[in-house]
Amino acid sequence: MSASSPASPAWHAALASYNVGLGAGAILGGSWSRHRKILRKIFMDLMGGAEPVVGLLLCEVGNLDDLCDEEAQRRVEEVIAESFAAACSKGPPTFYWSGETVTAWLPNQQVHVLPPLINMDKVHDWRCCERLVLTGAAEHGHPKLLVYNTHQPASDKRPFPPAMRINFCVAVLEDAVRFRTSDSRCIGFIQTGDANCTIGTWASGMQQTPDSNVNFRQVRHVIGVGNKGGDVLTFGAVGDVEIYDNTCRVQGREKQHDPVIAEWRYKARSQPPL
Repeated sequence: MSASSPASPAWHAALASYNVGLGAGAILGGSWSRHRKILRKIFMDLMGGAEPVVGLLLCEVGNLDDLCDEEAQRRVEEVIAESFAAACSKGPPTFYWSGETVTAWLPNQQVHVLPPLINMDKVHDWRCCERLVLTGAAEHGHPKLLVYNTHQPASDKRPFPPAMRINFCVAVLEDAVRFRTSDSRCIGFIQTGDANCTIGTWASGMQQTPDSNVNFRQVRHVIGVGNKGGDVLTFGAVGDVEIYDNTCRVQGREKQHDPVIAEWRYKARSQPPL
């Protein structure tokens, strides 16, 4: 979807999401220099493209059997910081870690970390989902975007049955509705990372969460260029938000995942008092 420039200021921004797919052993091991070179190029391309990317949201940076310790986190942060400096030169990024996910933000972004989404109904009690709130500038009315970043394993060791995947989607949607109804400045939510949930799974979740259709009049699935199953971001928004199609052509490190960029433009009808 293309968008023309509005006559008055609008919140025009984007988030880049990528499944890194490396355990701590790979980050600390002898092959890190090779992985590092590839990741640096990917991150530079994501931050230096035409889209106004303000945050990099990564999942499976480490995994549940091999989480990143302080040294592994330092190595990851170092390559991200180098990429940010080379691509946009806006100062060092701000990092937020949560288990096997990490987000990195341009220094001028207002980001608030919420407690992770846990204890989801009929979902394994060890599963969780990182939650953050990105707030726009005063000139845009301080709009808020609820951001979920997650990796939901699906394997023989950690099965993720179809019904449970729907329950996960329902839990995210219900949480987003609660946030939206509690804060009128919330313009939407976006689920990034790799939830291992298809568009059909999200559709089933929305059918079971009718309030999501009331609070978020448009729901778009932003899909990677390779149409890979895990590269699906779900973006729910109010009617005043324009959601762009994914234009990212950056290739990932592995065949099963490519980066995805979710881009939006929001123009407030009025600016409520603080």
